[in-house]
Amino acid sequence: MARPSYREFVLQGPQGWTQGYLAGYLRGSGLWAAIYDAEREGFDCAPLRERIHDLLDRTSATVHLLAPEDGEPALRAAVESAASEGNPLRLQSSRPVGGALFAFSFTIHSPEHARPIRRDFEHPPAGASLLSNASFEEDRSGEPPQLELKGVEHTYTLRGTGTIAGEIPAVLALHRRYREEELVHLEGLHLLDPAPEA
Repeated sequence: MARPSYREFVLQGPQGWTQGYLAGYLRGSGLWAAIYDAEREGFDCAPLRERIHDLLDRTSATVHLLAPEDGEPALRAAVESAASEGNPLRLQSSRPVGGALFAFSFTIHSPEHARPIRRDFEHPPAGASLLSNASFEEDRSGEPPQLELKGVEHTYTLRGTGTIAGEIPAVLALHRRYREEELVHLEGLHLLDPAPEA
């Protein structure tokens, strides 16, 4: 089985400095464009002990980066370069990840809005998949909307729920597209462990 294509790197460095330094060091290689800040993307990856440390020590911060596996030598070289320049950047840990996933749900009363949203979740970007727990239910009453004491009756409703999983870039591309969309509710992002080797 193929090895995981991404790794999670946990680094500790001066507050507000680490990403800028790494971006400058790695920009020439093109690697930085393929690296994601896990917490900024919405992954809940910081254990309580780490959060307490960052609260007590305001001069340093812990950063969780998701980087292509073949970029590990360049990241380690960046850490060593920072240390040689007297900057306290430290690689705390590194682990392979098997991908990412998130759950979604929506209730939409406009066919015009529903069509592209359903299409995007039923056919996610290459590298991501809609898991088998998905459900899409359309209700077309055929009656015109009427205003009643309890609210408006809709002539059309699409309800959808499911989970998207797969490669990190593909999953994040869909999550980014809809994280500000009011009609779609996204659950938190989760990292997947690598599949066991056969």
